Amino acid sequence: MNIAFTVSDNYIDYMGTTLLSILKHNKEEAITVYLLTTAISPYSLFKLKRLEKDYEQLTIKVRVVDASQFDNLPLNRSHITRPEVYFRMAFPSLLPEVDKILYLDSDLLVKKDLTTLWNTDLEGNYMAAVSEPPSEGGFDYRKSIGMRQPELYFNSGVLLMDLKKMRNDGIEKRLLACGQEIKDKILLQDQDIINVALEGQIKPIDIIYNYGYMERQANLRSDDELVIIHFSLEKPWDTSLDVAEYNRQAVNDYLAHYQTYRSTIEPLISVIIPLTGNTQELKKTLSSIAEQTYKNIDCILLDFGTSDSYQEILAAHRPHLPALRIYRFDPKDSSRTLELGFKLAMGDYLTTIVANDWVDKDYLATLYRLLMEEQATTSLCLASFFNWEDQIFRFYPEVSLSDNQPTGLNYLQALADSNLINLPYYQSSAGILLSRRHYETHESAIAQLPDKLAIRGLLLLSQKLAVSKDCLYISSQTNSEQAYDSEELVQYFQQLQTYLALEKQIAPSNNRFYRSELERLSQQAKRSKHPLNQTIDQHLKKLDFIEGIRN
Repeated sequence: MNIAFTVSDNYIDYMGTTLLSILKHNKEEAITVYLLTTAISPYSLFKLKRLEKDYEQLTIKVRVVDASQFDNLPLNRSHITRPEVYFRMAFPSLLPEVDKILYLDSDLLVKKDLTTLWNTDLEGNYMAAVSEPPSEGGFDYRKSIGMRQPELYFNSGVLLMDLKKMRNDGIEKRLLACGQEIKDKILLQDQDIINVALEGQIKPIDIIYNYGYMERQANLRSDDELVIIHFSLEKPWDTSLDVAEYNRQAVNDYLAHYQTYRSTIEPLISVIIPLTGNTQELKKTLSSIAEQTYKNIDCILLDFGTSDSYQEILAAHRPHLPALRIYRFDPKDSSRTLELGFKLAMGDYLTTIVANDWVDKDYLATLYRLLMEEQATTSLCLASFFNWEDQIFRFYPEVSLSDNQPTGLNYLQALADSNLINLPYYQSSAGILLSRRHYETHESAIAQLPDKLAIRGLLLLSQKLAVSKDCLYISSQTNSEQAYDSEELVQYFQQLQTYLALEKQIAPSNNRFYRSELERLSQQAKRSKHPLNQTIDQHLKKLDFIEGIRN
């Protein structure tokens, strides 16, 4: 069975929901889907591949179409403003290898097997479709655009098309010429053109194959008879609509399929937001999360004793982040965001976004796509930092990695070699997506460590790391580097010794990283004129001795 959709990139998930409903009721049928669009994002392609991977009978072929031939045709409907609406008129040339196609709109829900529809005998007609009942004044309008038999007017949301016959008879040329001729008269775009150009050459089929707004309002069929429901007026994903009772069951059925589709391609990601200082830009942080391309989000705020009043901000964002939750902790626990967050998180993946920071709309989508494509346990991205004092952006230098498939170890070593190791961004869990499985596997090794060290331990234990070259995270740090004071140096050095325990679980070569940590710390101590560097030198000598024994 060949099925075609013509959609813009922002309709991919609605098309995916329709496709999922087809797959659910056509499990034995091999299905080839042709997706025609003017442009498609890498993440949309990734989602389609995920769906294709989960269903063996499904093959998806994407065609990016030059829409310039439709430039002169009107886009005069408030909810249909993209040229893709006209692509079905050019299927004979856009799909030259296909002789027969079932075109479907992306606001449909399939409730039964489509085999009977697919096997419909067109009896010499170019298409088969469902004829709409007329709206008030409908006959007069149909005559005004050039129809001679206004009682038969077909909805173009479901079209069974004989492309071979259309090619042989030059029908594509006829449709495009008709469009130019009546473009100043029509209101319903391609649908009007198809009805005028092919009047008398479209086979009527039962309304159960395209049961839309007018059919449902007139209660022409019972729900158990329907094969395809068409949301031709109210869109079920539009949460601003108060769905009329006559359509409520259909909408609920669609939303159940939509949720199944989303969870199939987007497992739950928990976003942890620690609140430690002022929260003056929390609104911007939450807005950047609510606007993510990736939608299946579990959002958790950890309040470590802030005195700010941000309840109004949370209330404003709950409609867009329905899973938004908040927990309060003692300020002394603020260095354990990762540990506390994973205990509360419901997602299969976790990331941290610090309050007052914000992220690009493709932040989660890119990091998750990288994880799946690289089959990695951890992914991360570049960042810039916004200086509130001078109101300008500064970009962190890119970390140079020679390995095309980096591990966490060589990433941390590259940080050390590039003098970026003391950037606050690289010492936190911000800008990193972790899989729950990776965290739980190594939880005992990093237990009780503060975030700065725990995240480095998890990176160190990442056998495969996916690194985005895109700058997706914006930090609100007021300085790009931090120096340790004497007390921090002592604490950091004590914590650093935990790597000796970690080192027992991983390859001996990791002593190189441990050495680089000690050497960096020694330099900090010398700049601070702190005697700790003498102790560090003693440990470096011990490390030399250990390496000598191993060699």
